[in-house]
This record gives sequence, C-alpha cells and structure tokens, in this order.
Amino acid sequence: MIAVVFLSVKTLCINYLLLNYNSKDSYAVIATNEVAFPFPAIRVDVDTFSGFEHIVLKTPNFYIIDIDTEMLNITQFLSLRRKLGFSNYTKYLLVGEKLFFDFESNLSRRFKASLMLINPQNYEVWKRTIELGRKSISSTDTGTIMDNSFFCGIQGNENSRFIQEFNVTVYFFYGPPYTLCENCENRGIVLEMISMALDLLNIERKFVGNLFLNPDVKKIIDSIFLEDSGAIFLGVPVTDEYDFTQPFLYDNAYWILRTPDEIPRWRYIIRIFSSEVWTVWLLSSVLLSLAWFATIYRRTRNHKTLTHYIEGLFIILKHFIEQPHILKPSSLSQNIVLYTLLMSTFLMNLFFESKFSYILTGFNYEKSIESFEDMMRNELEVEFPDYLLEFFEGDLRALKYFEKYRTGTENTLRVVAEENKATGYPDIMFRYELHNYLDSNQRPLLRKLKPPIMTVFINAVLREGNPLTNPLNQKLIHLVEHGFFNYILSKYKSHNIIRDKALDVKKLTLNHIQLPLALWLIGILLGIVCFFCELNF
Repeated sequence: MIAVVFLSVKTLCINYLLLNYNSKDSYAVIATNEVAFPFPAIRVDVDTFSGFEHIVLKTPNFYIIDIDTEMLNITQFLSLRRKLGFSNYTKYLLVGEKLFFDFESNLSRRFKASLMLINPQNYEVWKRTIELGRKSISSTDTGTIMDNSFFCGIQGNENSRFIQEFNVTVYFFYGPPYTLCENCENRGIVLEMISMALDLLNIERKFVGNLFLNPDVKKIIDSIFLEDSGAIFLGVPVTDEYDFTQPFLYDNAYWILRTPDEIPRWRYIIRIFSSEVWTVWLLSSVLLSLAWFATIYRRTRNHKTLTHYIEGLFIILKHFIEQPHILKPSSLSQNIVLYTLLMSTFLMNLFFESKFSYILTGFNYEKSIESFEDMMRNELEVEFPDYLLEFFEGDLRALKYFEKYRTGTENTLRVVAEENKATGYPDIMFRYELHNYLDSNQRPLLRKLKPPIMTVFINAVLREGNPLTNPLNQKLIHLVEHGFFNYILSKYKSHNIIRDKALDVKKLTLNHIQLPLALWLIGILLGIVCFFCELNF
C-alpha cells in the first residue's frame, strides 16, 4: 500500500523505516526534498499543500508524521484521525521533541499499540509496552525497537519486470493548466498525475513538450506511434481509436465572451427605449404644451400668459388627482387631462415591463449577451474545435448558425480584442488563464455564459493494445481514490478564482439612485408649489 510521510522527516526516522521496509514494490509519499528513498516515491509540495483533508487513506498504511511542525500537533493529529476515519490497523510513527501523549485518555488499545514516538534530540524511542494492563509508554533501546510486526500493514504492488524496463516517451500538448512544462514549478494537472503514476511503476521516461493542438493532431499522433510504440500523449480529448487512461480529467466547456463595456446610466436609459417610445413621449409633450399654451392664451391674451400657463398646469394636475372619474373629453382641458392619463399609464407599463428599477440601480452594460440565443440573435462569430459540433447535432438552427459564423480556430486574444466574437473554452483552463485578461481596474475582460455547452474529457492517450495501459490506469485510480488528484487540482485553483464583476450588483448607494432621488425631490417641490397656489386661489 502506501507509506505516507508528511512534512520534514528526520534522518533517524528514515533509518528506522528502511530497516523494516522490505518491499521494493511499495512506495512512499513524502513532502520533503531533504532525504532520498531507495524505492519509488512521490514528492508533494508542502508550501502549496492545501490541507490534510485532500489526502484520504482509509486502508492499512504506515504514516511518519513530524509533530513539531506548525502545521500539525498531537491534538490536530488525533482530530485528523477521527475526521478522516483511518483504519484501526494503520501504523503511526510520531517524531518530535515536545511529544506528550495521554494514554489514560479514552483511546482504543489497538490504536495505542499502533503508535511509536521518537525524540530526534536524545534518540529515545517510545512505544507502548505489550504487557496487558499497562497504560503507559516506556523508553526502549534504539537497537531493538523495530518489531517487524509493527509494520505488518505495509503491502506492495506487484509490477512485472517487463513494465519496469519499458521505455516511455511522454509527449504533451501545451494546454494550461492541464499540461505546462516538465521543468516548471507547476507542471500541469495531467502531467503531474501521469508523472506520479510512472514513478509508482518505477518507469524511466523522457518528455517532449509544448506541442500545439491543430486540426491535424490525429496525424501527428499516428506518425509518432509508428516510430515509438511506447509513446504517451497528454492533453488530448478522449477518442475511441486509441487506448486512454482512466479515470480521466473531465471539464465543462462554456461559451467565453468579451465582457460588455459599462456605459453611463443616462446614455443607457436613452438607448434601451425604442424610437417609438421616444416618438410617443415627444409628441405627447409637444401636444400637451401647445394645448395648455393655447388654452391660457385664449383666455388671457396678455403678457401674463406664461404665468397663467403654469397656474393652469397646476389646476389641471389638481383636477386630475381629485376627480379622475370625471373624464369626458368634451373640452380642450379635458383632452389635455386624457392625454396626460394615457401617457402616464403608458409610462408606468413601460417601466414595469423593462424593470426600470433595475435600470436605475444596477450596472448598465452595452450589448450584454446572456445566452446562446442572444449570441445567435446578435450574429456573434464563434471559434471552437470541430469536436464541439457533435453536441449540436440535433439542433438544426444552431448548425445553420455555425455553418455561417463559425471559424475552425480557437483564439482567446481575438475574443478580447474584437467585438462580436465568442469561443468554446473549458472551465478550468479559463479560470486558470483569467488573470491574464484583466483591465486596469482588475475587472475581467472575459466572462462565460451558463449553462455549460458540454463536458470535455482530457486524458493520456496510448497506442491501442499498449501493455502499459492497465498498470498505468491502476496507479491513476489509486491516486484519485487517495485524494492526490484533489490535492493537485487545489494548487491550480488557489490563484485563479477571480470574481466576475460583469453581472454583479453592488449594494445600493446614492450614486445608484441619483435619478430616482432627483425625481423624488422635484415631486416634493412641485407639491409645495401646488399647495401655495391652492392657498392663493
């Protein structure tokens, strides 16, 4: 099975481990570069280790744990054991100068017997004595402490000699964060997983990287397979024509669009109303003004026409408020009231249908596309690989749209630089690269539409019938089951989660309600003026 070493491991512990580590086919997972094992080992990066909950091992295993580190102490260790539900047969070797352990606590006898404690300063090794009835730990001689029965939980994985001597060349296509480069600090999700699995198989390999996917990728793979039967290709979509590793990395592909430009609210309000709306409002306003002016001018015909015009406006408003049921358009004044009522009704209905409150308080964007239907209606040019077309086989309308507006390449830079562009993109890759597409205000220049287009599978591809396929799959399954895939994935998620502000709505402030506040103040002023006019009349 697996011997797991967390954090730095003292040389003393390594010597004890080697004395009883008899199976060359077993392997260890270590989090330090200070020591070397003479058997296959996986190394993990402590600095980016996101937590012990990602490493879940419930089968019989052996752990070496450094208790002196800030990351883990004896209390946390016990809590971790209960949380993850480790097997009662798991063995623990605890290392530290400040070790203390209350064997009077309510712990099972089997768990107490599975513990060994080492002080690297004075070379004392503490282990619970075997005699029944004893509940304490005692110091023993360093030469006799390692009982082989203590490590009975370690088991090995048999690897054939043919597999161990297999020559492997790993070709990987450049596709961050799945495959980056062999010598980088972060090599890529798929590349790290395959490297771990090959380490466990004790297989030597060489890497040929930074190949780029293109329409002739199948021809490239076939030509290399003819020359090198042991080749492995990483970062290739699943295909039935080859052997491929399982479990594979799956991802959701989304439509990726340019984030719409935010525009001033007043200009947005002007744009969202159609020309018919503005025509009705303009004609209604002109008609009302002319009617009021004609009525007042006919009655006064003097220099106080404007004053009487304003007074007449208040009278009409008062009449409309107090007697809305008396609306028989038999005179010019009543016609004016009728026009006012119709325009107000039309205006309120328009506000309701267009969610005017959101327009006044939310963010306003120019040409905001929220669905695939919006993409087709606005005739966006789409760029994505041919294999995505299979998802739309039953949608004749979409296929006709793609036939006219789809290009065969996938170019994120074009989507950022030009309008009316969209591309199909896997979600993990998009979030990993999103930090490269930010404006001066750290606002994402790209965004994705939900729901996803389809599920994309990324994996390693081997020649059909390759004898390495089954052993490699077995190791990958073990790594996934024991949480190492989640651990690797967490490293690439830690720095790429950027909040998409394109469709976000902030808390309301005075800046968001300038227009409603202005209308409210104007209404108060008009009400005060109407009140004084009422008193004068």
